[in-house]
Amino acid sequence: MATDDLGRQPRHLSGVRFPDFGDLHASERASAATEAFKTIWIDHAPQQAIIARVLKLHRDSLAIRGQPLGGLRLSQDSQAGKSATFGRVKQILADQRAEQRLPPNDYQVLIVGLDKKTSLKSVFQDVLLEMHDPDWSTGTEKVLRVRIDEFVRRLGVELLVVDEIQHLRREGNDVNDVTDALKRWLDAGSVPLVLVGNMDSQPFFERNKQLCARLGTPLDLSPLAASKQRDAIHFKAFCSRYDDKLVESGAVRKSPGLSGSAMLEGLIIASGGHVGRVSRILEQAVEHAAWRDAWTVEQYDLSHIVRTYAMPMGWISHDPFSVVEEQS
Repeated sequence: MATDDLGRQPRHLSGVRFPDFGDLHASERASAATEAFKTIWIDHAPQQAIIARVLKLHRDSLAIRGQPLGGLRLSQDSQAGKSATFGRVKQILADQRAEQRLPPNDYQVLIVGLDKKTSLKSVFQDVLLEMHDPDWSTGTEKVLRVRIDEFVRRLGVELLVVDEIQHLRREGNDVNDVTDALKRWLDAGSVPLVLVGNMDSQPFFERNKQLCARLGTPLDLSPLAASKQRDAIHFKAFCSRYDDKLVESGAVRKSPGLSGSAMLEGLIIASGGHVGRVSRILEQAVEHAAWRDAWTVEQYDLSHIVRTYAMPMGWISHDPFSVVEEQS
């Protein structure tokens, strides 16, 4: 057991202690584990509530296209589970098309990310690029806007998710132009919008009351707090489902026991209560365990990932899976 300023790490219970990254068989094993992990989706009540509201927006908008449409907004920390939530929305709508025996439509839900140098023209170009317009970079803002409307109708775009909206928090004419364009899209009934960003996006929403009036009550994906009974129940249920799914998917060979008190406490501390961060930590831990040829994810793997991944990301400043020994 290694001991350092962060404390005494847990022992590894199976496999080798240190991965051999030069072992080709171990590399294949780690790839298989990662591929299996990526098939997992965990139903989590707060995410399900967001999905239900977005699906309602989509359903309601289909009936009134061409008339003023509404939208939704979400501000939450990075790696909170936002991307996974909207990816799930996209999958659900694709599954519904399949059930109705409709052909697949890769453009049904567009998810477009803004960048720091956002301007009205760059936003239009990003949307056209997502729709695979070969001439996405050609034309004036007016030409690009008209082409977006044409592509939305032609490709059957039914929902537009604009991510990284925090890049609009600064003030200036270029940002105002983008904001006005978003309002026009809704007022013209072109396509319903969901605007998503980290916590830095809140000033943008607070400053743009007219746009917010069109977006309704904010979506909520707040971190879970161990001190709140309802949150603690949700978090334990989330981790318990991961126990089952990790085995069912083949990512591990036996249940890691994530819903046990020690792992549960460590995970909620390391993730800050964000289930998206739990998933990120577990994905890295599954890979580490596979490299070691361990039977499952152990506290040893979680400790390693907290130190090498979660801490550098700034999620936490210590390792809750290590024991800090008091000095006499």
